[in-house]
Amino acid sequence: MNETSWLIELENMCIHFSELGVVQRITDMTLSEKWGLYKFLQRLV
Repeated sequence: MNETSWLIELENMCIHFSELGVVQRITDMTLSEKWGLYKFLQRLV
């Protein structure tokens, strides 16, 4: 999986789980933090 595809998928999951409040903070996250969030949200889907 390339970097662009999982970031797009992360953005979609953040919108889906907007009640968790991560959409506002995602721009301040490092790439590794975004990867961790991506893996966490994948488990919720």
